Amino acid sequence: MRRECLHLLLVWAVLTAVVYCALLLPPSTGVSPRVARTAAALPTPACSGMPRTAVVLQAHNLTDCLLAQVKKMMADLRGTGADFHLLFNDNDGTGAGSPALARTGVLLSAWSRTQVADSYDERGRAAFDNAYEKLALLRWSAEHPEYAEVWLVEDDVFFTGSWALLVQAHCARRDHMLGTALDEEATHKLVPWLWKRCSFCTAQTRDAVALTFLPVARFSRRLLAAVDARLRTTHDAARFEIFFPTLCHREPWCAVGMIASDLVGVSRYRPCIVSLGEPDRLYHPVKLDERCRPRVNCKQAAPRNPVLRPGGTASDGRPAELRP
Repeated sequence: MRRECLHLLLVWAVLTAVVYCALLLPPSTGVSPRVARTAAALPTPACSGMPRTAVVLQAHNLTDCLLAQVKKMMADLRGTGADFHLLFNDNDGTGAGSPALARTGVLLSAWSRTQVADSYDERGRAAFDNAYEKLALLRWSAEHPEYAEVWLVEDDVFFTGSWALLVQAHCARRDHMLGTALDEEATHKLVPWLWKRCSFCTAQTRDAVALTFLPVARFSRRLLAAVDARLRTTHDAARFEIFFPTLCHREPWCAVGMIASDLVGVSRYRPCIVSLGEPDRLYHPVKLDERCRPRVNCKQAAPRNPVLRPGGTASDGRPAELRP
C-alpha cells in the first residue's frame, strides 16, 4: 500500500511539472536559435510599398560554386517581392547555354565585351576605366525599366544568412545609392590610385568627390540612368567607386547612404577572406577554389571551364552558405 502511494505521488509530480513547463515555455518552432533569430529580424509581412526591386548577381565563370550560390539566393529571396537575376559574362559563348544553369530556373542575362562595346563608344568605356561589368549593369538596367531599384552583388560577396534579411532591412530606405565604406588604411592606399583615373578629381573639387566601396550596393533606376547619360554625353571619367557617389552627391535630388553596419562583417579590397565569421554578415572578397572553399590567394585564377558535377551541385568542403 505504501509503495503504491509513493508511486502515485511520483506520477502526480511528473505530470504537474509537464503542465507547468507547457504553460510557461513558448511552443517549439522546430528551427535552430540562429534561424529563429534571423526569421524574427525579418519584417512580417515583407515591406509594404517597396518599389519593384531586382537583385543582380554578376558572374563570369560557371562553376559548381556559382550554381550553388544561385540556388541559395533564389531560395532566400523567394517571397520577398524582389526578383533575382544572374548577369553573366559569357565571352566564350558556352556558359549561358549550360543545362545545369538552365535547370536552376534563374532569370539569366548574358553579355559579352563585344555587346558592351557596341553600346558604349571608346570614350564611354574609358570613362569607367574599361570596367565592362559595370557598363553591362548600366546596359542591363536600361533594358529593364520595370525595376525602380537594383541590388548589385559581385560573385565574391557572401552573406552569412538569408539574403532576404539584407534586402528587407533596407526596403524602407529611399536613398538613391547604398554601399559600404572602406576602412581608413584601404582608403589611404586606394585613393591615390583612384584619383589618377578621375577627370573631375581636381584640388578644387577634392572635398566634393566621394568614395564608396561597391562590391555589393543598391542603386535607384534614376541614378543608373543619370550615370549612363553622363558617360554618353560628357567627358567625365572615373572608376565607378568614385563616379557613382560623386555624381549622386552633386545632384540635389540624389542621396547616398550606407548599408546597415550591423550587417557588414568585412568589406575590403584585399586580402582575401578565408574565414566567414558571424552570422547575418556581408563578407568580401571571398575567392573560392575548385572545391568551393575560400582560398588565400586573391590573384590565383579560377579554372576557366571547369567540368560541372552531375546535377550541378557544389562539392564538399564549401562554406555553410553554399550548403542546402
